Amino acid sequence: MAKICPNCGELLDTQGFCKHCHVAIEIYEKISIESKKLYNLGLKKVEIRDLSGAIDLLNKSIKFDKKNINARNLLGLVYLEIGEPIMAFKQWVVSKNMKPIDNEAITYMDQIQNNQVHLDKLNNAIKKYNQALVFVNQNSIDLAIIQLRAVIGLNPNFTKAYCLLALCLIHENQMDKAKRKLQKVLTIDHNHYTAKKYMTWIQSEGHPVEAFEEEKEKEPGYFGLPSLGHSAKVSMNNSMFQFAAVLVGVGIGLAVMAFLIVPSMVNSQKNKNIEALNQVNALETNQSILEEQVKSMEQSIQQADTEIDTLSTNLEQNQNQLLQSEKLLMALSLYEDNNAVEAARLLEEVDPSALSESALATYEKHAVKIFPEVALNAYNQGYRDYRNGRFEEAITNLKLAYSYEKDDYYSDEALYYLARSYQRLNQNDLAISTYQKMLDTYPNANFRSDATYFLNALTNN
Repeated sequence: MAKICPNCGELLDTQGFCKHCHVAIEIYEKISIESKKLYNLGLKKVEIRDLSGAIDLLNKSIKFDKKNINARNLLGLVYLEIGEPIMAFKQWVVSKNMKPIDNEAITYMDQIQNNQVHLDKLNNAIKKYNQALVFVNQNSIDLAIIQLRAVIGLNPNFTKAYCLLALCLIHENQMDKAKRKLQKVLTIDHNHYTAKKYMTWIQSEGHPVEAFEEEKEKEPGYFGLPSLGHSAKVSMNNSMFQFAAVLVGVGIGLAVMAFLIVPSMVNSQKNKNIEALNQVNALETNQSILEEQVKSMEQSIQQADTEIDTLSTNLEQNQNQLLQSEKLLMALSLYEDNNAVEAARLLEEVDPSALSESALATYEKHAVKIFPEVALNAYNQGYRDYRNGRFEEAITNLKLAYSYEKDDYYSDEALYYLARSYQRLNQNDLAISTYQKMLDTYPNANFRSDATYFLNALTNN
């Protein structure tokens, strides 16, 4: 069977020589064997997490044989492992073009591209990393640190971002934090050249340890009662004496009235009081009889009111149960007609406590399916609106997404992009409250650093 030149595709002669390339097939076979050896060495480097060494060997492997699909695919995986998806896709695209069928590179790319949220995170990480480089060139190290922390939050294996963040922290004399970032890089890639170089520099140079003496809080003072001064002396002049004499005379007159006039008045008043008391007793007797009659009538009325209330409550419950069941059926009908948004809106109005057991089971079965579906669609649409500058539409969709799903992987991002949309429309009060709500509700949010940055920028204006 005739052989084909692996370089140009021309037919080889009987001695295995390509007249077009002027090279014998044995040369290509030796090159292919060397490429495979380098691939195997790179695979061993990957197994011991020497990713830098693996990248070097795999690049050499595909230089020897550009059609070494296994080497290209593995090189893409290694690039992805160190947080560089662009370099990974570059290798996989070449691999796919060389072998469009039954190629693992196609599966790798599909897994990333089909996860829109994860893909957006990777894209945002690259943009923020580039912005961090701009800040570094502008000597805005504090802003670069904020951006790089956001990059790491989006792409936790991005070794270049860790190294640049460590360099910024070294610039700010935060050596311990820089060490931790470099140790993270060496955990991902045991032989990372840049991380090892920075770590060696820190360990060899050392850094001064600043002793910060904490100020002791002063004990609060005690508030005592004010001391009393000397009592003022009291003196009495002649006018005061005359006034006192008048008061004594008035007192004597009152005493005379008490002994002579008051007793007769008291006796007369006592007789009147006794007569009034008898009248009151008679009225009270009649009143008690009337009260017993009234109480009996009130009990009968109360019993009748209770029966009426019971009937009214049962009637209202039955009417409400019927109304809620109708809403449920209408929501299910809308969902079957592919109108999930209206179905969710109507389903949200349903009061589950008013449903029968069978209707409640139906409600719960569909609620766990409809609400997350509508929330995810609304989030995706809201995100697209935000990316395309349609901030008012983004607000509507992101609010809808968060109202229906608060515990999914994108719930924190829905609040983040909602706050960003408010900020883009200069609705700063709503933006501030939404950023704060995101930070309070989701302490481990992906965009926590970004939200903190924008919140501080808005509140400090």
